[in-house]
Amino acid sequence: MKPYVWVFDRDGANPRRKAPVNLFTETDIYTIKCADGERDLRLEHGFSELEDKFTRIRNSKFKRHEWPDAEQIVCLLAFVATAQARTAAFRDHHRQQWSGTRKRMEEMQAAYKSASPAKKATMELMGSPNSESSKVITLDDVRVLEKYPIQQMIGMILQSVYLFSSACMLRCFALLIRLALSHPTILAHGLIRRATNCRQFTEAPDLAPAQSKSHFPSRLASA
Repeated sequence: MKPYVWVFDRDGANPRRKAPVNLFTETDIYTIKCADGERDLRLEHGFSELEDKFTRIRNSKFKRHEWPDAEQIVCLLAFVATAQARTAAFRDHHRQQWSGTRKRMEEMQAAYKSASPAKKATMELMGSPNSESSKVITLDDVRVLEKYPIQQMIGMILQSVYLFSSACMLRCFALLIRLALSHPTILAHGLIRRATNCRQFTEAPDLAPAQSKSHFPSRLASA
């Protein structure tokens, strides 16, 4: 007989046996539910890719006390960011946040339906976007965000990582240029590269191939 433990609800009711390997686990936390009922596992595969890249960087660079290159730093930042955003605590927190937004929008929707024509006209003016290019989030969008915060927000988080990495590299590159112009001797002796001991300050990472190979959904990554 396989080993098992007894599991109870918080109030002591509903006793049941469960294998130890299945304790403290949750299924489909990253699954994208398709309209046809199919389970899209691209996020799960994408997280697995990041975990594998992190392990390779740790073994090939950190254990040898070497500084990672530009593309590896981007992977490390993405790994740290997604590690924080893929937890049940992150999901529950943002569900609570979006729940409050949904309730307020539903209250406004109900108030609009029961309002007089004159008040409806006033409410429509107050709620109109400033321009055609303005992005509008609908009640349906908020409901999806409340139900699947990880799946909907992970793309924005990854995009922020890539933008942050690119901005930092540009700032560092500009700093080195100013340093080289003010101290040409340093540049002549090649001390800038040895002082930084990494390529990311002089070479921008080629993000396009990495993104094309990723299992992260393009519609999320481009959010």
